[in-house]
Amino acid sequence: MIARLIQGARVAVALTSGPGPAEVEVARRIASRVEEARAGRPILNLIGQTSLADLAALLERAVLFLGVDSAPMHMATALGVPVVALFGPSGERSWGPWGDGHVVVTSPYLCRPCGQDGCLGSKRSDCLEALSAQTVWQASWTKRVNGNADASELEGVSHTGARQALLEPDTEDNLQRLFYDRGWTDGLPIVLPTEERVERMLAGTSHARDEVVGEVGAR
Repeated sequence: MIARLIQGARVAVALTSGPGPAEVEVARRIASRVEEARAGRPILNLIGQTSLADLAALLERAVLFLGVDSAPMHMATALGVPVVALFGPSGERSWGPWGDGHVVVTSPYLCRPCGQDGCLGSKRSDCLEALSAQTVWQASWTKRVNGNADASELEGVSHTGARQALLEPDTEDNLQRLFYDRGWTDGLPIVLPTEERVERMLAGTSHARDEVVGEVGAR
């Protein structure tokens, strides 16, 4: 997939990951598989090296974010970067990228979303591994080149759109309880954008904390 982006879309690719040893190891294995296919095009290897501020600064310069349901995905959405998001055990209806124009890729597994950390405790999710490189590539290609023209015709690919989802301000614990009670969650914790967290994210960007960088409608 990375090799196709480099060779087909003619873009530079930046690879990032969290600091955890297991995540870093997986990301390094991915990077090693594309070294021979890069054909002189740059790969910016930032695996395990970025703080939240660094990641925000990097995303601010990106033309496309490709990744799984994660904090970086939501950061990219908040910064106005087009997103191609791969969803497995977590639910895109609750946790998908907010606003119009993003692309969500899923597999047709009836058991998803289950909110489990891998199938049968394995730390590996069949519904994620079943996503083909071809489908992800086509979703990324249409997003990168055509805006969003043809991706919706692909099986397992959908576009984000508007929906009403407004709640009164509350604590993380109360919101977590509400989401559980109403069946709105797949079990992942709710993390609110507190002032401290927002300051850390914006520290590496050119934006002021009170600057409006884009508008996202309710999905």
